[in-house]
Amino acid sequence: MTNPPIALLAELTHRCPLACPYCSNPLDLLAREAELETETWARVFREAAAMGVLQLHLSGGEPASRRDLEALVTAAREAGKGWGTGNMPHMNKPLIQGAKKAACG
Repeated sequence: MTNPPIALLAELTHRCPLACPYCSNPLDLLAREAELETETWARVFREAAAMGVLQLHLSGGEPASRRDLEALVTAAREAGKGWGTGNMPHMNKPLIQGAKKAACG
């Protein structure tokens, strides 16, 4: 690809415990069952890396609402991409430690 995208914004979920008035999250939120599975996101991350995408942003809703966040961060790292998340109201110490371990290998 001659001019690959610089970044990929991966909206992992629409779930979020906040109700920010400025949020662009759809009003008709998708259910957890409609979210992409972990392996599908991992494939998307690998394909983005192969295209030359430089940055990966994990967003939503609230990415920490996903039970597989650690696996998603691992998939991002394995694709060679850094990651970032949203507001993180669900981030607790075990989740932070798991994400840090996944990101650092």
